[in-house]
Amino acid sequence: MLRSNINECPEEIWALSMWPDAQSDGRLSQYWYVIFHSLFWADLYLGGNDKEYQPPFPFTLDELDPIGIVPAEPFDRDTLLSYLVYVEKRSELILLVTSEKEFARICEFSWGFKIIYAELVVDCIRHIQEHSAQCSMFLGQITYASHEWVSLSN
Repeated sequence: MLRSNINECPEEIWALSMWPDAQSDGRLSQYWYVIFHSLFWADLYLGGNDKEYQPPFPFTLDELDPIGIVPAEPFDRDTLLSYLVYVEKRSELILLVTSEKEFARICEFSWGFKIIYAELVVDCIRHIQEHSAQCSMFLGQITYASHEWVSLSN
């Protein structure tokens, strides 16, 4: 569904703010940024810690900054589609090779966040669903388009 949100967003909506955001003059709620944010955090959390994490080029660790550093220019559609494919492949591999014991391990992050890895993976899915729904609703409100539910069998 996130792919549909990327593909179906008209260019004139790509950098619009989806809700008021006093902290960042609306940039943290721009359509493209919400998609990027979803992918970045899924990518980070799939690794189970932040100690050695490095996102793929052209992305940086700025997303980890507590003040919310937004890139100077929006990432384009193709860049985010490539990141989506990267995260999908990474998550598929993790689901195929991770043992029950590994899913039961405790993951720790430098900001004090601790969680069981299996729960973290489920949280990643829910986080992407949350932001996909926000993007879908925003698109629907502006374009009157609606998405069908997407599953692996589609």
